Order: sequence, then structure tokens, then C-alpha cells
Amino acid sequence: MEKNKTTGGTSSYGGTAKDRVNRVDPYGFERPEDFDYESYEELMSRYLVVLTQRSIKWSKLLKGKNKVQRNVKLKRYIRKGVPNEHRALIWMATSGAQDQLEKNAGYYQSLLVAQHDPKLVESISTDLNRTFPDNVQFQKTSNPCLQKALCNVLRAYGHHNPTVGYCQGMNFIAGFLLIITKDEEKSFWLMDALLGKILPGVYSYSYLSSFAKILLQSSHARVKDRPGSVGGAGEGQVPQSVEDHDGSQRNVDPGGVSVVHLSLHRHSASGDSSTNLGLPVL
Repeated sequence: MEKNKTTGGTSSYGGTAKDRVNRVDPYGFERPEDFDYESYEELMSRYLVVLTQRSIKWSKLLKGKNKVQRNVKLKRYIRKGVPNEHRALIWMATSGAQDQLEKNAGYYQSLLVAQHDPKLVESISTDLNRTFPDNVQFQKTSNPCLQKALCNVLRAYGHHNPTVGYCQGMNFIAGFLLIITKDEEKSFWLMDALLGKILPGVYSYSYLSSFAKILLQSSHARVKDRPGSVGGAGEGQVPQSVEDHDGSQRNVDPGGVSVVHLSLHRHSASGDSSTNLGLPVL
């Protein structure tokens, strides 16, 4: 008897594990060339039993209802993992997104038909093909293709929250929500709950600039001579270059301070599509 290949199950058919396991995972991501099908099949042959048991318990808990009661039992179930088929319902209920959707009926659709800033649209369109290129659901040959839904969610959110507008990275958040919910409006309200209530200010300029400074201050840059120079950088001398932890070279400015320009690409009501932060490292 054949089990569902998309969940990593095995089949009674012969051949190798690669023949039996789907090359695309349950979320639509193509497995890499070096994927270990044998180990995955061995793991799933045991873990599939656990997943099935949890799915049955969740079905009994929800009893086909579209509402969930937030209590200790629900928290315990969530901590053990929410089955994929129930994630949209649970995420919407526990985040408050479902309440917002019901209180604001028709609001998402009104955002879609509103006039959008051309620069906002351009910034979003630029990132569409960069969003999960290894996921078959975002490829243009897919039917339906989630790129259109992704574009709608990002445009709507940019119009809904003009202070933030659109920042790089938001496309992956919206994209993942679409993979789980398969619903534009639910993804929009989940994104609003995530960025507005659960992680407020995460896309603000002050947050990003502070985070960038922390990253740069913790970087392990080693000072060394520029290749081809004679002698070392002695006391009181300015090193000609630094080598980052990844081995790449970076020139040092005449004042002896290496300046890294971190571009924070965004488009908001202010009209700034990017901001360069010149932050000293040494």
C-alpha cells in the first residue's frame, strides 16, 4: 500500500529512496541535489506515526469548528506542534488576526483597489522573482502562481502601513504566510499582527540601524597589510586593509576608520527607497 509521498512516506514500489520520496516537499520547496533521501525516508517512517497521532488529537480538539478556545490545553498542544492542515486556523485565532479580519470586513479588498504609490509598486515588483525561487508555487509556470497573491499582500500592507511601506525581507514573511494559509486576506492580517503587535517596530529605521551597529561591532575583522605593501602596520601606523571573517578584503579610509555602508532598502511614505548607514568598524 502506497503512503503519501509528499509527507515523506514510503511506497511498496521498488527502486531507491529517491524514487519513492517526492522531489518537492509538502510546502512546495524543491529538494536540493545533495538531499539525503535515505536518511529522510528512514526518519519519516518513524515520525509519520507521531504526526498522524497528533493530527487525530487536533481534529478531536477542534471538532470541525472555525473557532478555538484559548486555554491551557490549547497551549500544550501548540507547544508540541500544530499540524500543517490546522496552522492557518490556529495562527489566525491566537494572533488576533481573525478578530481583525472580522471587525474590518472588506478592508483588504479596499486596499487592493486603492491607488498605490508607483515607487512602492516598483520596489515590490523587483523582489517578486527573488522570493522563494526554489518553491514551485512561486514559479510562473505554476497554476496558480503565488506571485500575484504575494504582490497583492505586499501592496495592501504598504498602503495600510505607509510609515513602514515596504522593506526587503517582508516578501519572505508574506510568502511563507501564503504557503501556509493559501489565502491573501488571512496572510495580510497575520502580517499585520506579526509586524504590528507581536514584533512591533522591527522594520523601523531606529531598530534596523541599532541592529546594524550591533552586527558590525561584533564582527571579527583582522587588521593586516594590504597585499604588496612593504613592512607591517606598526604602532601609530594606519593599516591599509582589513580582512573580514569571511576572508574578503576591505580598504581602510585615510582616517584609519573602515566604513561599511549598509543599505537598508525600503520604500515608505517618506519616499526614501534606501538609506546608507556609514558605520565605523575599527
